[in-house]
Amino acid sequence: HRLFFESKVSESGTLSPTSVEKMIEELCVGGITAEFPDLHITAEQDATEIMKIVNAEGLRELTITIKRPNPDDDSEDESKLIEKELLEQNAREEIMTLKARRGTGGIKANARTKALAKVAKSNGRVDARIRTPDGGTKVVSSRTRPLRTPVLYDPKKTTSTAAFEQAATESAAELKK
Repeated sequence: HRLFFESKVSESGTLSPTSVEKMIEELCVGGITAEFPDLHITAEQDATEIMKIVNAEGLRELTITIKRPNPDDDSEDESKLIEKELLEQNAREEIMTLKARRGTGGIKANARTKALAKVAKSNGRVDARIRTPDGGTKVVSSRTRPLRTPVLYDPKKTTSTAAFEQAATESAAELKK
């Protein structure tokens, strides 16, 4: 299931994806989680940003966490395969960590790793340690890179509600790809 929301709630305030995620988690505690104990809420993460992490130069460590996808969503084949694998093993999540060999330029993610990262954008997270040009290390996470879709519209031609509905419909179609 997906929930789309408008993050700019007024001229002076916004509603962050992390805040919405936490709010929904709190609303579910004790209610729906009693019936579905493995329920998880994930703010959709930006696929472009995830691929930047996975393909980063100097990638020293890459951790991909995937929580079992919803069985009823219209997921791509990789997501369905992971959901099936986790279900048949009675597991709720998979965590894969790759660590670069010493003396190499870093991890070079293969097609399987990239596919797992793509699934994690909706059902998990991607975390990494990347060597910086000055020899230091920076830690990055897809959790800090939520998907945001700016919507521009002319209020003389359409309402904010109509613009939001159109953007949500287009985003939903894009996420199914």
